[in-house]
Amino acid sequence: MDGFSTLDSEEYYEQSPIEKIQGYLPMIIGAIVLIAIVYFVYTFFIGNNTDVTFSIKDISGKPITGNSIRVFSSSENKEVFKASGKAGYDTKLKFGDYKITVSSSDFPLYVENIAVDQENNAFDVVLKKQYKLDLGIAVTNNKLIKGIDNSIEITITNNGNEDISDLALDLNFSNKAVMADSVNSIMAIAGTQTKIKAIAKIQPSITLSRDEKTKGITISAKVVGTNISKKIDGIFIIEKPVLEVSPKEVKMSLSANDIKTQEINMQNKGGSPITGISLEILIDDSSGNDKEEAANWVYFTSPGKTTELLELLPEGQQRQKSFTVNAPKAARLGTISGSIKISTAKEIGIENIIPFSIEINKEVGVKLTVDFEMDVFNLKFNGNKYPSQTKKIIITNNSDVDIETPITFNVSNKDECSEDWFKFESGNNIKSLKKGEKNSNLYYTVSAPKEVAILEEGDRKAFCKINMSYKNPVNEKTEVQEFTVFINAGS
Repeated sequence: MDGFSTLDSEEYYEQSPIEKIQGYLPMIIGAIVLIAIVYFVYTFFIGNNTDVTFSIKDISGKPITGNSIRVFSSSENKEVFKASGKAGYDTKLKFGDYKITVSSSDFPLYVENIAVDQENNAFDVVLKKQYKLDLGIAVTNNKLIKGIDNSIEITITNNGNEDISDLALDLNFSNKAVMADSVNSIMAIAGTQTKIKAIAKIQPSITLSRDEKTKGITISAKVVGTNISKKIDGIFIIEKPVLEVSPKEVKMSLSANDIKTQEINMQNKGGSPITGISLEILIDDSSGNDKEEAANWVYFTSPGKTTELLELLPEGQQRQKSFTVNAPKAARLGTISGSIKISTAKEIGIENIIPFSIEINKEVGVKLTVDFEMDVFNLKFNGNKYPSQTKKIIITNNSDVDIETPITFNVSNKDECSEDWFKFESGNNIKSLKKGEKNSNLYYTVSAPKEVAILEEGDRKAFCKINMSYKNPVNEKTEVQEFTVFINAGS
């Protein structure tokens, strides 16, 4: 073959790709089976287990430790977890459906079905007490006023044997333009009624249907965490009331020691009863009189600077209050100015101001006239005897008031005029003196002093200053009037 060798055709054979793959096929199938077995084992025994938490609390969010929890598999009805004595529990559960039960001495048995998966693995268990409650609701006059905060009174009656704390109440209205905040932290005492105040607000843009105008709207009240609720119909939305007062201004003129009264009239011109009407006197200026003292001269019922209407003022009705000015004896000329503020309950928000001016046009004067029957004495030296003379003092009360306190006389210049020279024979005081009264019963005696004898005739030797004192009934101050009695020597 010319030096070349040849191969036999049966000895020279190469496998095709398909034949090669078929040779590895058993190995590939075995690997797939192994992977499937591993995946199944992982997902069934390990991969679908997740961390699960349970938190036990009451409706206020307070943790509850005195409890016992049990978790059952829904598919097998087999208990898979059990614990007690804590407010929170951690465990591992497979994905699936479960039933949990939680028991506590203070709460009824709690039962719930849950589904555990990758997203749902934290559960709040809220235990609720079984309340024996009745719910009552009342609205004053069944009317809510536009533009104000309306007070609503709700009555909760606890018919059970235990006090219930931390209750909450939801209020809802059939017209969504009327709203009220929830009322929280309510204590319902066993066997008693608890009255709760809530505030209902009405949007200014509220629109009422024909039925709502004629039949009213509905309020729904529900105790949070219970199925206890109640509805009340016939709540009407009305316009804000109008309070009209008269007179618009008060002007008075009176003298000191006088009293005058002015009626203040208040009329409800609006569409609903008015509550909480109060009146207050404010003093701005007292012009010549002490401001604090002048404030006591003006009142509703002495010594009240404020007063109020204890009852409702229904639509169309009116009430009166008396405004009194009692000017005392001490009042001085001038004008007292101020105002009367008339306001309603804060939620209604009505306020009226009536300015006033009070003129004191006459003062009470205190005037006493005193007439000494003789105020110059000519006393002679006559041997060893020194003559004396006795005369009377006439006092007249020309003032506008009685003087109820004593009127006294005494010598003030005792260094120049001895009390031995000048004496009051019938005492040195008058107990009282009525307005317009005259007293002529007071006598005084002047005796010749020894030193007069050494002087020439006609020389004036001495003078005595006499003080008359009394308490002014107008201002309670002591008034003093001074008089002089002269003593002459000789003729």
